Amino acid sequence: GLFSEFGHIYTLRPLESGAVELTDAFHFRSPVGVIGALFDNLILKPVMTRAMNTRLEGLKRIAQSDDWRRFLPESSAIK
Repeated sequence: GLFSEFGHIYTLRPLESGAVELTDAFHFRSPVGVIGALFDNLILKPVMTRAMNTRLEGLKRIAQSDDWRRFLPESSAIK
């Protein structure tokens, strides 16, 4: 693949208020040693961070509205 190392972890944690906190963490490392590390830090990290933030904004919008219902089968949707 493109990365010598890649990991992506979602963590959901219930809060006392009844809300749920989502943590979305990822890490990666490009091959080719120092050149790969420079590429990661100068180019890839900002691009990946922007892409993840855009995706999380969409998830937040869906989760905080009734839009989430369209992603569940009718029989499992909470009324």
